[in-house]
Amino acid sequence: MRYYLKKYFIKWYVNRLKNSKFCIFSNDCWAGEIYKLSKRQFNTPFINLMIMAPCYLKLLENPKTFLSYPLIFIPQSRYAEMNKINSGKAFPLATLGESGIEIHFLHYKNAEDAAKAWERRVKRIDWENVFVKFDCGKDYGDEEIANNILNLPYKKILIFGSGNYLNEKIISVRKYSNNAVTQFYNCFAEFNPFIWVKYGNIKAENLLEKTFRTFLFK
Repeated sequence: MRYYLKKYFIKWYVNRLKNSKFCIFSNDCWAGEIYKLSKRQFNTPFINLMIMAPCYLKLLENPKTFLSYPLIFIPQSRYAEMNKINSGKAFPLATLGESGIEIHFLHYKNAEDAAKAWERRVKRIDWENVFVKFDCGKDYGDEEIANNILNLPYKKILIFGSGNYLNEKIISVRKYSNNAVTQFYNCFAEFNPFIWVKYGNIKAENLLEKTFRTFLFK
């Protein structure tokens, strides 16, 4: 019964996004679920890929410049954890020009497919409606990087992770998962991602909605 209630809950919120404008920057596949569930065209290049936290911070500091650079495909990462899973060999790996910012195209078959998708979606970016999501609990993320991102001039930032954080703006996800898709659904126990996308603030959720959500997803 709860399974079907969850599906109805998500469908109801998806329908409320019909007139909402958003372009989500994300360090993993988390945001892709919002686009897929709402059947939106990808107007962001951050789909089906991973970016390590230090690279993500650097990119966010000057995105228009870095996203204008061409992809340069390379055979090996500078991150030990990514080399363990053969990034650059098992799936495409590129830097944005000579910036050193690595894009790990985890769910792409080859460099050609990755480049075509990336370039197509970069052109669609809606710079007036950028939302920034960051999971600081993995991929070399930590509270220091999270705080640096929070200090950047973005109006709509969502940050969560696996620990107990001094900064109350960083949400601790109790059922934490390194898998971005699983993590997307685990987040509902703490907040509603659709409320964030619709209003730019997870606190826009009313008490009745919050009570029902926490009951379903606890």
